[in-house]
Amino acid sequence: MGFVSRPDVIRALGLTENVKPGFDFFADFSSAGPRAEFDLTIRARMRDGSQSAPLCSVRVQAKVPVAQGWLPATTGPKSNGGASIEVRAVASGATPQVDVLPPDHLQVRQVGGVWGPLFYSEGRVIFEQLAAEFRAAGGALERAQRILDFGCGCGRVLRGIEGLAARPDVWGCDIDAEAIEWNSKNLGHVARFCVNPTMPPTAFERGYFDSVYSVSVFTHLPEELQFAWLTELRRIVRPGGLLILSTHGAHYWQNADADVRAEVENRGFAYRSGAQTEGLPDFYMVAFHSQAYVRNRWSWFFEVVDIKEKLIHGLHDAVILRRRND
Repeated sequence: MGFVSRPDVIRALGLTENVKPGFDFFADFSSAGPRAEFDLTIRARMRDGSQSAPLCSVRVQAKVPVAQGWLPATTGPKSNGGASIEVRAVASGATPQVDVLPPDHLQVRQVGGVWGPLFYSEGRVIFEQLAAEFRAAGGALERAQRILDFGCGCGRVLRGIEGLAARPDVWGCDIDAEAIEWNSKNLGHVARFCVNPTMPPTAFERGYFDSVYSVSVFTHLPEELQFAWLTELRRIVRPGGLLILSTHGAHYWQNADADVRAEVENRGFAYRSGAQTEGLPDFYMVAFHSQAYVRNRWSWFFEVVDIKEKLIHGLHDAVILRRRND
């Protein structure tokens, strides 16, 4: 189909509002004889090769014998090299799959509000943004052996790993024991989970992970605790491993109070306390970073490969780091 305005598709796939999607759906299936029926899970494949989360389950009936491979999945017969298939929705399986959502108070604890169905769909958007940067830096997540979501909350971003063609060994950790318990009960098919102490070290072995990402953690830590966790991440990432950590960059501090702007402009970092979030430690407040500060101070721990302004959800800066071979 052509490029058209489809707000429903944009919302379902977590695309930005100015996008006009053009797409085809394809089904990956095994060999089948005439009139054979089999179930399919439908995903959308993006232009960059990434895949969406499952959209729905359908039952396919082969009109003629078909060989294993890819054919367009349509709502009527369509010829493709002499083989046709028909996708016929089945009442019991045609409804789009609905995520089991964390309770409201855990959503608030992680994102500051109740996002409902957007909690995971927007998390998948963020995951794809991160995955693209890992690929660009030469460390595609599909090729990683072990991945860590540092500060995973209720798996908002981590759920996006379900879309990877190859599934590495995935871990999520957080200081929020209640969130980790919820993950273990509801997301155990996606990853393994453990509770972090508020201060390092973790229980992970030295050099255990190939890839680490962290969204909205270093945006909340005071400076000394930030350095402590950078030291620990350096310990548990193998030499050559990649990390992407989010920060409150210029998009935040240039629009903050004058005293915050002055402090970031003068020393590159500011940390401010305020209203405490129920269920989180009292040190978990708001931190701001300049790019110059990150390139200077964080280079004590890692090679700073790049900083992408407002990459994550159009808000947080993404700091791409590599563990040196030392």
